[in-house]
Amino acid sequence: MGVMKESQYEMQTLALQPGDLLLIYSDGITEAMNPRHKEYGIERLEEQAIRNSTFSSKETVDAILQDVKDHADGTPQSDDITLMVIKRI
Repeated sequence: MGVMKESQYEMQTLALQPGDLLLIYSDGITEAMNPRHKEYGIERLEEQAIRNSTFSSKETVDAILQDVKDHADGTPQSDDITLMVIKRI
């Protein structure tokens, strides 16, 4: 996670309930472009998270990253593509 000196951060607590999924991702995921210059977008990321929520964390990450790759269809990306999934069983 990127930390910027000029930003202010607050500490918060989040209690995950059984079945909850926490997605931590870089903007390179949602801003991934395809050949038609269309971004992957938050809506598609949310749909993929829900669609793959019954999988393990690794399988969910793999499925979403594959969907981002399919969306990009070979278009070079200008930003990092980082994704972490934490799942409470």
